[in-house]
Formats: sequence, C-alpha cells, structure tokens
Amino acid sequence: MEKGKGRNFVDGSESVEVLLEMVFTSEEPSTTLVMICMTTPHTNPATFNQFRKELKSKSPELYSKYNSALDFTNKKTKKNKLFNFLNSFKSELDQVIDELKENDLVSQATLLKDGSRSSFTEERKKKECDLLKRIYDLKKPIAYESLNRFKWAKDICEEHNYSEGANFMQNYVDIYNLYLKEYCGEDRKKSW
Repeated sequence: MEKGKGRNFVDGSESVEVLLEMVFTSEEPSTTLVMICMTTPHTNPATFNQFRKELKSKSPELYSKYNSALDFTNKKTKKNKLFNFLNSFKSELDQVIDELKENDLVSQATLLKDGSRSSFTEERKKKECDLLKRIYDLKKPIAYESLNRFKWAKDICEEHNYSEGANFMQNYVDIYNLYLKEYCGEDRKKSW
C-alpha cells in the first residue's frame, strides 16, 4: 500500500498485520497510532499487545517516539516495591499465574495451573483444531484474538524465565495458527 493510501479509521477489530500496515503507510503515523490506542486496547487487548511487540521489533524508533501513547500497562499490574519484594518469594509458576490473571488471561492461567505442561503431538494439535471447529466454530476475528492471547501468555512466561510454561503456551499458538490456516483459510494480512 502506498503512503497515504491506507484506511483512515480504526474500529478496533483489525489484525496485527493490518494495524502495522496502517501505521507504516500513513502520512501521519502519530494520528494513526492515536486512533489505534483509543480503540484496540479496549476491544482486543491481546491484539494490541502483539501489535506493540511487532511495532517495537519492526520500527524501534517509531515505537520509542510514541512509547507513552503505546504504554498499555494494566493499572492493576503497577506494583509497589514491597509487593515486588514479597512477590519474589513466589514460585515462577505462581508469579506467571498472577500476572496472567492481572491481564485478564484467566483461561491461560487456568490451563497453566491445571494442565500438564507437556508438548502436544501434531496429531493432538489437529484434534484440538477439529474440536474448536466442531464445538465453537470460531470465526476469524475471535480465532486471531485467541491466538494473540496465547502469544501474550507465552511472552509473560518468558519474561519470568518460565520456559516450561512458554513451551506449553506455544502448543496453543501452534493450534490457533493451524486453526486459522485450516478453517479460516484467508490471507492473514487481510482485515477480518
């Protein structure tokens, strides 16, 4: 897309790829970022989290210039020094579960807490996709947001050096990527 030829509105349901394209093709990236920051964190917080991560990776200068607008720290997660000190006595798993819950990733916390954190076979991943389709018939926007929620959960595990949890969350990243490919079949760069 040429500069200035992209969409000039954000409704909060765009994919990470569409959001990045909007920023990179905009004549006014700051205006586009403001529109994204006013909608997407509220409608699809996991997508916004992954958008921030990708923007930081692909354009560190743009990310640092607008970092204050992109700061998506959940107000509940701002902790004082005493809390951080007390939290340091918790296991990695407990710290990860607390942060997942603070970021409304409760399903991911439950899976991590209750589940066996082993790797899934390719056959199991395919069966999980079939089950998602049969029971929930997830449509593309919801499947993408779920994918981004598991990516975010994986990032949180990695931030706490909890590799067992990160590897476990990767199973679900793989499952949702496979689901999107097999059951949604469209190019990921297209809008939902």
